[in-house]
Amino acid sequence: MWDWLHDSFGSVGHFVALAIFVAPLAALAWPAWHYVGVQRTKQRHERYVDYHDLIRRLVLGYASDKGPMVDCQIATAFELRNYREYRKVSVRILEGLSHDWKERHKDAAGNTPPQLNRLLKEMLLATRQLRKPLVLQWLLRGE
Repeated sequence: MWDWLHDSFGSVGHFVALAIFVAPLAALAWPAWHYVGVQRTKQRHERYVDYHDLIRRLVLGYASDKGPMVDCQIATAFELRNYREYRKVSVRILEGLSHDWKERHKDAAGNTPPQLNRLLKEMLLATRQLRKPLVLQWLLRGE
């Protein structure tokens, strides 16, 4: 080992100089690494809270007499596309809600109200987008 050090650095002095240079870098790198880890954990928690708020807004239910609520739910269904880490459960939630709301809000003729159809269409589009492979989502993100 000493032969390798001597051949690589020429003398122990060069090795000590290198150690003196590397040690402070390592001392600076550790807090930076720790900071990034803490920030990543905070961001993950914020996304968790945001996602569950979106789901809560969507699941509050379709109310046929409240147009703005439907528009909010349409925007929420669209926004779920940005939470790829929850895509599998989002697809299950969107499909389940679509099925439930279609059945629950049919009139005597078997038709669903136009506002609900708008919401169901957006939920279907979001489901299709979430089912695409992640690479394809990235390539088609401007869609």
